[in-house]
This record gives sequence, C-alpha cells and structure tokens, in this order.
Amino acid sequence: MYKSLKSFYFSRRKNYSLSEDFIIDEFVFGDEKISFKLLTNSDDIGIEELVVLDEELHELFNGKEVEFSVQTFSNAEYPYEYFYYINYDEFVNETQRLLKNHGFSLTNNDRINFLEDYIEIFISNSIYRFKLVSNSFVNDLKDFISKKFTENVEIFMLNSLDIHEEKSAVKFEDKLENKLKEIQKENEIKVEKAKINKEVIEENKEFKIGRKISDKDPILQIIDLDQNSGFCKIQGRVYDLEIRELKSGKKLALFDIEDDTSAMNCKLFLDDKIFSMFNDKINSKSIEKGICVLATGRVEYDQYARGISMMINSMEIAPNKVYVDKAPEKRVELHLNSQMSGLDGCVDLQVLKSRLSQMGHTAIGVTDIGVVQAYPQMMDLFGKDDIKALYGLELNLLEDNPRILYNYKDGISFDTFVVFDIETTGLSHLKNNITEIGAVRVENGKIVEVFNELVNPQQEISQEITDITGITNEMVKDKPPIEEVLPKFIEFIGGLPLVAHNIEFDYGFLCENYNRVYKKEFKRKKSCTMKMYRKWYKDQYDENAPCAKLGDVVLELLGNEEYLSYLSNSHRGLNDAEFTQKVYENLI
Repeated sequence: MYKSLKSFYFSRRKNYSLSEDFIIDEFVFGDEKISFKLLTNSDDIGIEELVVLDEELHELFNGKEVEFSVQTFSNAEYPYEYFYYINYDEFVNETQRLLKNHGFSLTNNDRINFLEDYIEIFISNSIYRFKLVSNSFVNDLKDFISKKFTENVEIFMLNSLDIHEEKSAVKFEDKLENKLKEIQKENEIKVEKAKINKEVIEENKEFKIGRKISDKDPILQIIDLDQNSGFCKIQGRVYDLEIRELKSGKKLALFDIEDDTSAMNCKLFLDDKIFSMFNDKINSKSIEKGICVLATGRVEYDQYARGISMMINSMEIAPNKVYVDKAPEKRVELHLNSQMSGLDGCVDLQVLKSRLSQMGHTAIGVTDIGVVQAYPQMMDLFGKDDIKALYGLELNLLEDNPRILYNYKDGISFDTFVVFDIETTGLSHLKNNITEIGAVRVENGKIVEVFNELVNPQQEISQEITDITGITNEMVKDKPPIEEVLPKFIEFIGGLPLVAHNIEFDYGFLCENYNRVYKKEFKRKKSCTMKMYRKWYKDQYDENAPCAKLGDVVLELLGNEEYLSYLSNSHRGLNDAEFTQKVYENLI
C-alpha cells in the first residue's frame, strides 16, 4: 500500500515532533469530528505517547472531537522519499489569500481534506463555489503547491461532502487489493529465486578444485589488486576461456574473471582428471550463461600478458549475481548502443535481455549509431516477451555546404599561416596520444620555417599504427613527452591561422592536449583543405568526390610525380604538412 502512498506531513510540534514521528495518511474534517489515519515507523510509540497525542490534537482543534488510528510501517522498506510534505499553515494561508482575491473567505462550514495523492476542498456556499470553479482558483492553488512543495498532488472542488466517503472507500479497497497482489507476486519471485539458487548449489556441490576455500578470508575487489597483493581470494564471472596443451601432457586453462570493479587474467594447470571436471562445468555454454566462480591464488605480474594475473590453486562455483531494481516505478533506457555500433557499443542483447528480466524492466530503446543491424535480433529476443523493444537510430547531420573556414573575423589575413599535421596512437583524442607534430609556416605562398618533433606518447604504439605511419615504439621511447613539445609548437604557431587536411582530427588532438597542459581552452582561426577539395570537386564535376584522402587529393591536383613523392614518406608529420600546403596553394 505504501509504495504508492503520498501523504501530508503535519508541521506542528510539542512534546515530540509530529512531523518526524508520524505521517498523516488521511486528514478529514467532519461536521462533528476530525478524523486522522496516522502512520509511524517509530518503535517507541506506546500508550503514553498516544495519550499525549490525543490531548495535543484536541487542544490543537479547540476541543473538537478527534478520532485517529495509528499503523506502523518499515522505513527500511518504504523510506520517507515515498511521501510528500505540505506545510499545513502555509497551505491554509495561501488558500485564504486566493479566496480573498475573489472576495471570499473560509468559514466553519468549509472543509479542506488531505488524502493520499489529492486534496479536496469543499466550499459550503454553492454560489461562491460555482464562482471559484469558473475562475482560476484551483489552478492558482495547484501552481502554489507545485512550486512550493510537490507536483504530484491533484486538487478537487467538491459539490458534496458525501463524495469523499464513497471515493475514500473505493480507493481503500483498491489499494488493499493491489497491495495483496503485489505481496503475492513478490513472494512468488522470492520462492522461484530460492528454488533456482538451491538447484544451482546442489548441482555445483561436487565441483571443487584444490583445497576447500575458507569463508573467513575476505573476498577482494579486483580493482584493488596489484603485483604486490600476494595470495588473494576473488569472485566473479568467467569469460574468454582458452585451453592450451602442454608438452608435459597437462593442460593450461587461461581465462578472465571480472567483478563489478575490474577484470584480470587467471591461469590454472589441469591434469586429465581435473580437466574433465573443469570442462563439464566451465565451458563455452556455461560462460555464455554467465557462470561465476570463487577462486584463490597468488597475484603476480605476467610478462607475457603485460599485466597482473592470478595463478589459481583453488576454485569453486559461486552463485550467479542477481541484479535487482527495487524502484517502485522502473526506468526505461531510451539510448543504448549495442555491439552493432562500431567503436561505440559493447552491449550483448542476449545478456541485456537476461538482465532486464532480472530487474523487472518492461522496455528498452536501442539507438545504434548509423546502423540498424541490431533490429532482427531485437525482434527475435523481445518480439514475443514482456519486454517491449523500442527501435531507434542515432544519426549525424551533415551540412549541405560544409564549412571550410572556422573562427573567421573581418580583417584576418591568410597571407601568413601555419600548415600542420599530427600523428597519433589512434583515432580518439580522449584515449590516444600524439606521436609526432609536423608543421610549416607559410608567408606569401612560400615556406619560411618548419617544425618537426617526435613525441613520446607514454602508451604503446600498436603494430597497425606502425604499419600506417612508420613510427615505432623504439623511435619514440627516448623522445620528450607532449608536456615538453607542445609549448615549443604553440610558440611556433603564435597567433597565426591554422590549415590542415581533415583539420577536425588534428585540431581535436591539439585542443585536448592544450587543455591538459595549460588547463584552458585552445582556439585559433582554421581552414580545412579536405573540405575545400570536396567543394572544388563538386563545382568541377557536379558530383561528390569519391575520396578525399590527402594522397588522392595530391594525385588529382598535383599529378602522378608529386603523388609518388608523397607516398615515399606518407603519414609522417612534416611530409603531410608540406603536401597539404601545396594542395592549399593549388585550391586557392
């Protein structure tokens, strides 16, 4: 019942606080008496306190007959956030003020009843009542409550006091019936979960590798472990299992364990007997279902994996973690990227469905970036279930006429400018770092000064990046970091405009690193030769350019000889900057 309860907090206090000790479920003025239904979560309310409460209420309402009942509830299960607060005095004063604006005032025959999620107002004079309904009185009062207290309350003008008795009785019966259904459903879920857990425990009783794991040792979070952690106990989900055959005849199981904080690589040596038991329980099917283990072993640095790993000596099956959402009204995720979103999504829809079912969610919105490949799987998973699929899509809007020049102001000259190119360890200016900066300063169409510096990115350069740029880890290991190189480059460019091919990429890395080093925003006038070329190509051939990579642009504008010269040292900072300058001069 209390999950949907919205009640009036009484604001008066005397020997003890009504606003802290009691919540008023219903508060109704009658002709002969005033009726209260009170709720409390206090264990200290006894006969003595109720007698004091009775005396206080009689005194508060000038000796009128007061009838009240008290019911207890658990604050742990239904915290105060379920209830709203309205100050009685402020509300009545505002009501009087609004009535006065319409030429009326409250009389002894008028009523204000505070109920679960609505307030009833009864004006005994039918002519006054009709005028108030015809004007903005109710809306003005509701605006006051919304701004001052809560938006979750309705206000009704009653034509008769008999309506409240019928309405209250119906609401109470409905409320009681709904609560009984809710309790029954929760009990069924608890019984089902207990049954499943019991079956899992019985099924996994026989699985034990190594010694029995003591309950006394604490389970550590993986994120807190390092190469000096020594012997540890962890618990989590298993994934990425690989079995290797060793020359000795034994097998080596390599797999990862992840908890809610992080993940780590684990190793376990298996003879034929243990392998048979291991393979029965931990395999591709059980991993897909999210099997969890409890493991102990020594944590140490693994030279091969280049990180910490655990050499397991004992392992047992652990209960799968059950995710619970206790919110009375479940949220609906409207912007989720699945694994079909390139470089941006990692959510497995099969796992997602299981998680949503555990938490009792009823809908999910999938909005992959630029693709709809997840739709068929969504139809298979959610089409005939209690979970509704919301089909969405995230798209990027492109300008019909792309901007070539940025941050331009009248009077700015491009007679002198800097063409630059940045090489990096990857595509993301947030996750990857700079490996090289190359630039040329141009005055009146001629290069007058060059800048070229390799940078230690302080992260590994992958083989894929080395294949593209030719920059290796060996070449940058003794070079200065960006904190030393960037100030030199900023001094080189001064306040001059910048030019680059696909400048959004290079400028993004420049801005991010400038912010890291100087803790402030970087802003310069800039121009993009890639967008200039696309505009030129569209005007020249009346169709979109098939490709606008720097090499293709050099071939199109400068010819085959220059193209071959470019290829001899492509994707190096200074080389790309010099050829970008040639392209720029050709386009303008």
